Amino acid sequence: MASPLGALLAVLGPGLLAGLSVDDPAGSTAYSLLGADHGYQLLWVLLLSTVALVMFQWSAARMGAVTALIIACVAALGIVSVTG
Repeated sequence: MASPLGALLAVLGPGLLAGLSVDDPAGSTAYSLLGADHGYQLLWVLLLSTVALVMFQWSAARMGAVTALIIACVAALGIVSVTG
């Protein structure tokens, strides 16, 4: 039986990764509006998202180097072990 944290990450992971990797005009507009409304109160989100993006890019590069596949193929084939 999977742990509750593992089950949460299995559901949350793909959506979170897709959300972190999207940088489109609508997103930029939303970020600009949030910045205009809240000023520097949400600056901590920048730190957390930067760390998450670096970790995502690093793991994608490692998967690509090991498997010689792009991350979409690795995810589609399901050949990545969650435990390491």
